[in-house]
Amino acid sequence: MKFFSFRSVIPKQEVAHRVTSLGSGKLPLKWLQNKAQEEPLSYMRIVKPQYLDARLEQGSDEFYQACVANFQSLMQTDVMLELPEGLCYYKQIKPDGEHYEGWIVGVTADGYRNGRIVRHENTIKAKENRLVRYLESLNSMAEPVLLTQTLPSRVVELGKAMLQSSPDLDYEDAQGLRHQLYALPCEDARCSEVLNHLQGLQKIYIADGHHRVAACSTYLEGQTDTGFMALLLDGQELAIKSFHRIFSDSSWTMRLDELTKALELSGLKVQACQENDEELRHGRCLVMHKEGTICVDLLKPSGENAVENLDVYQAEKQILEPLLGVVDSSSDERMSFLRGDTQLEDLREQLNQESIQLALVLAPCTLDEVKKVGDQGLIMPPKSTWIEPKMQTGMITQLF
Repeated sequence: MKFFSFRSVIPKQEVAHRVTSLGSGKLPLKWLQNKAQEEPLSYMRIVKPQYLDARLEQGSDEFYQACVANFQSLMQTDVMLELPEGLCYYKQIKPDGEHYEGWIVGVTADGYRNGRIVRHENTIKAKENRLVRYLESLNSMAEPVLLTQTLPSRVVELGKAMLQSSPDLDYEDAQGLRHQLYALPCEDARCSEVLNHLQGLQKIYIADGHHRVAACSTYLEGQTDTGFMALLLDGQELAIKSFHRIFSDSSWTMRLDELTKALELSGLKVQACQENDEELRHGRCLVMHKEGTICVDLLKPSGENAVENLDVYQAEKQILEPLLGVVDSSSDERMSFLRGDTQLEDLREQLNQESIQLALVLAPCTLDEVKKVGDQGLIMPPKSTWIEPKMQTGMITQLF
């Protein structure tokens, strides 16, 4: 595994908010469709051409031909700028002042194949194959994957120093997030210094973008002089949030006192509690029922298996499976997931309206827990983590 400089293009600042967008799964489908249809510069037209032509079947020859045509159309405008080969430093600032920052670098794909780029999620082969075909068609990648590790102090220091210069891109998106990008060309001695320090990393962890890493590994197989684009964050810069587990089954009529008794009979400590995040801690699950909310202290596993030590795993094994018959939350039609930053008041409203029957609220996993799962070669349960920052598609596009 090596780190490289890379070639890229970015939109001009005055049109960046028109070109870029968070991707599917991060914004409502209707919002993305509207942007693709109404904004001629939108990168959504390149990654989701079916939003313009519903007849396009994802994965068909016509689909990829449309991707290429829309990509070429954007690149032929005067709104895109090619950066000198090099690295970039990125900072994202949220409306509340919370921010993330890190280096955008090229990473060789062989690190994924030899286990030095460590995963913690399964990938779907069909999705991998579609992404490989996409990379082959466009010979570019429009969103960095998110990797993390404890970075050398000098790399962190050099990054902070970049913020003292004028950004090459600085704009606010439709969600109120501010994006700043600072280019560092190869000719600058600091570029080599950053890369030299990074070469000492023995492993790095995928935080977000497992399918893209897998697809790039296939696409770049055999190539040792280039890599795929990644936003590399120090572990302290990363935010890990949970997912709420939502149970929806109108035929399920267990009262809260019956649920409490069943949990206690299985050996769990249960108590009434307030509906707020202050009640959350590791080893505890808030179970929200239409009649009220209880805190359930989960039984601690005795072994060293990193997955079994996760609250999300134990909540499924100690609550969902024995009491609700949910053996696989990823395939059970009664189960759905909401990001952990969804307010508990919103869950209570859904419970009151009887659109859902139960919600399980958990404290987020820690980065150490994620790393331990990867180090043991294991896979986390589905929807275990929501990791930020989320990168916008089209903000920076790597040219292979």
